[in-house]
Amino acid sequence: MRSASGSGPLAPIFLNRPTNGVLPDVDAGGRKETRDDQGGFEAGAVRDRRRRGRSAGGLSCTEAPAPEKAKDVKPPSKEATLPAHEKTPEKKAAPWGYSPIDPEKVAERAYAGYYKAQCGYGVFESILGTLGDEKGAPYNTFPNDMMKVGEGGLNGWASLCGSLNSAAMAMSLLLPDKERKALVDELFTWYEQTELPGWTPKVAKYPIKDVTNKSNSILCHASVGKWCEKAKVNSFSKDRSERCARVTAVVAKKAVELMNAQVGGTFKSVALTTDETKHCRSCHDKAGLVENTRGQMSCGSCHTDIVNVKKGHY
Repeated sequence: MRSASGSGPLAPIFLNRPTNGVLPDVDAGGRKETRDDQGGFEAGAVRDRRRRGRSAGGLSCTEAPAPEKAKDVKPPSKEATLPAHEKTPEKKAAPWGYSPIDPEKVAERAYAGYYKAQCGYGVFESILGTLGDEKGAPYNTFPNDMMKVGEGGLNGWASLCGSLNSAAMAMSLLLPDKERKALVDELFTWYEQTELPGWTPKVAKYPIKDVTNKSNSILCHASVGKWCEKAKVNSFSKDRSERCARVTAVVAKKAVELMNAQVGGTFKSVALTTDETKHCRSCHDKAGLVENTRGQMSCGSCHTDIVNVKKGHY
């Protein structure tokens, strides 16, 4: 077919456009190409791939696949997004283990701790706090404030001295049971039989006379009462408070000295139960003639008439 001018062939006229939007092949300089709806050309190989893809119900090579939906992807927990120093440390069962620390350093820290939250807190925080500063976790993870309840012989009841209570708790947390039992016995007996406080801080918060006394008891009530009687001061005075701050310090120091000796292999028991107490326990303790009590504390601190008791009084 010629053009009206007769100068050349007429371009083919297509009455019906293909449904897929691609026009029939046109020879373009020896290359078989396909014209699309927009008048452009695509190579035959591309065309073929598009056709095969569409005929199989798939995507053409020029179409990007839709992104896949995430499967069961949970957002990170609040804990996972925290910086390392704020994350909850892993729980560790007791005993946590013990490494030697400086007894005098602990004593000064316990003295300061007493004036923050009294005896129970002062002893425990001075030991665990020092270990935490030097060793980190788990020692720095313990909520030391819970030991505030030890004040005044446990919540002000003047029973077991709060400093002894907390020292025993620290030993229980740090040492195996067998070692802890031996050291607690040693510490308590030492407390009964020693002139306390017998220690002076580098900088005293409230200077007092150097008065000491041997309580023959592990009870706050007896320990405080006998010291106040000897020092001639009231039990709610600043003098008595300063005395207890120093007792807190010296108990913490003694506890650390005992634990240092234990892990160093040099611990030897030197605090012995008195003959008086042994005599009482021979009848009143387990398997005795009477067997109506138990315990290891000195009998004479409460049973003041013991000096008049002779063997066979029942």
